[in-house]
Amino acid sequence: MKKFLLPIFFLASAFLSQILPSTTLTYDEKTGEKHLETTYRVTEKEGERLIQSENAKESYSLIYSDSYQLKKMTYASKENSDHYDITLSGSTLLFEGTVNGEQKRKTFTLTRRSWIQNFPFGLIPLAASEQNSTSFVVLNTKDLSLYQMRAKKMEESTITLQGQTYHVQRIEIRLTGFKGLFWKAEIWFDTETHQMVRYQTNEGPHTPTTTLEFVSKRPSF
Repeated sequence: MKKFLLPIFFLASAFLSQILPSTTLTYDEKTGEKHLETTYRVTEKEGERLIQSENAKESYSLIYSDSYQLKKMTYASKENSDHYDITLSGSTLLFEGTVNGEQKRKTFTLTRRSWIQNFPFGLIPLAASEQNSTSFVVLNTKDLSLYQMRAKKMEESTITLQGQTYHVQRIEIRLTGFKGLFWKAEIWFDTETHQMVRYQTNEGPHTPTTTLEFVSKRPSF
């Protein structure tokens, strides 16, 4: 499930005012005892929002529309030759790239379910709205299958990170059907800015938990 990580909606004006024209968000990513610094550089350009995410293992480039519809995702591994593009055109989703050294290309036709793929930004519209839940799909880049998923608002609370206290909305993400018993992710959004401050998941039963926690935000030049 990690590819869905890093991983639905309109972006609230309070959040926009803080990230335009370009801002770098830094997170501490921890799996077991291993730490990675993960950054998201957010830039607005010609009615689109470009998000560039990077850590020591991989990089992503995400192109969103104004309504936070994911139009294109570009992935590149820093550990092997894996790289791919996922492009949305109308209701058609196109995957092209290399996975485990094998070149692959496949198209999918989306129906009513929203296309999200990246939770930290794709779920901002849900966090910022009065809506309680949303259904969507994600593409498993290992076997090129679409998974049906559902995100649901849970309780509001306060959490403290890096000495800063945030009032947050927790959103729980699960696979639909029987598979939902074996995997879930949780994401906490600041209720004022609708920025992700914490994310937690694993890759399935008996696997280490991965968490991302917000560290800092700075202008980018």
